[in-house]
Amino acid sequence: MDTPNLSGPVEKMITLATNDLRRPSVTWSIRVAVAPEIEVSASSISFGNVLAGKEAGREILLTLPPEKPFKILSAVSKDPDFAVGIEPAPDGTGRKFKLTAKWSASARPGYHPEIAIRQSGMVSDAGK
Repeated sequence: MDTPNLSGPVEKMITLATNDLRRPSVTWSIRVAVAPEIEVSASSISFGNVLAGKEAGREILLTLPPEKPFKILSAVSKDPDFAVGIEPAPDGTGRKFKLTAKWSASARPGYHPEIAIRQSGMVSDAGK
């Protein structure tokens, strides 16, 4: 099971073919709970309906599991109409971060900019 692209409860079936004529195959159901690399309070940032020429801002919370040996360094966007920032949340654990995103008044409607989160340490390679 390739877990880097999964999160939450996952169920998979495994079927074993046998040479037993009375039972030519056996099937098992396996259920697991896949922990995310980073817990995110919202899966996307939506600014809703923003009037042309108006700015909008949103915040989401990122939480690093205590057993993961990495930390967040920064958040960036290459789009000049979309500003992002990241700072430690005031919970004192050093494992929670507040990501702020701001849509400028000159932003193009319908555009979906990317956010890059820079980190240090080891995270799973979801591209494998």
